[in-house]
Amino acid sequence: MKIADCINGIGHLGIIVPELDKAIDFYVNKFGFELFHKKLVIDPLDGAINVAFVKRRDMILELFTPMTKKNEILSRKDGILDHFAIDCGDVYKEYKSLSKRGLKRHASTPDGVVNYEHLGCKGVIGVNFCGSFGEVVEVCSVGARDYNGVDTMQGWGHLAIKVHNLANTITFYKKLGFRQVGDGYVDTPYGRLLIAFMSCHGFILEIIQVCGALIDDLDKRGAGHIDHFALDVSNINEAYNCAKSEGLKILNPVIKELSLFDCGIAYFMIKGPDGEIIEINHIKKF
Repeated sequence: MKIADCINGIGHLGIIVPELDKAIDFYVNKFGFELFHKKLVIDPLDGAINVAFVKRRDMILELFTPMTKKNEILSRKDGILDHFAIDCGDVYKEYKSLSKRGLKRHASTPDGVVNYEHLGCKGVIGVNFCGSFGEVVEVCSVGARDYNGVDTMQGWGHLAIKVHNLANTITFYKKLGFRQVGDGYVDTPYGRLLIAFMSCHGFILEIIQVCGALIDDLDKRGAGHIDHFALDVSNINEAYNCAKSEGLKILNPVIKELSLFDCGIAYFMIKGPDGEIIEINHIKKF
């Protein structure tokens, strides 16, 4: 068995925030997420962590505040995990609606909605907003997708990772069960950004190879506002053993546990080629 055989798909996206209740309020009232779990948990190494999970269709965000790391949280900026996107049938309509709700456009799309005509086979339309504490949230529409008349925001669009070497990153994520489903490019003042889309059980990664002066920016990035993303597995012990045997960079000497949800969770972290953090997660059942 390989670790790719253990993975069932996306679990959640982890966003580290300095004030949990404000972040919850932001995603519930601005983007229509629903709060479904909130708890103070104790990690043996990190101490007390306030955690909340909010959901919009198939997209789950883990908002969390480690109580002993507030200075570190406030110092974080954009990370290797660059932004996440909510799928939407009519981006122009949602752009107007979200703007009326007071959302601020992110500097990456200062003029509003952008048509990325060279992404995928029929292009992508998107606009980026500032999230609760600096994370970048995109609302996007895929030209090749049939939305069947549904024009509002849906669930997962994609998660974007900025990388040094596209080929190396594609090879890595294939080990986790992803397959390439599209490609494209975006021309910028810094040069052409090459892009690949990879899918695992319907969850899409947008992998962006940076160039020019953007390489210097990427070299300064580490874990940012978007801290990690979690892939769910049915058997955490099998997944851990597979990760070890396949030579993946495991950040935990042992499988960790937290008392979240009804029966708790078990997990470990691995690192991707550019230092992005991937949680391998199992939610315990009765």
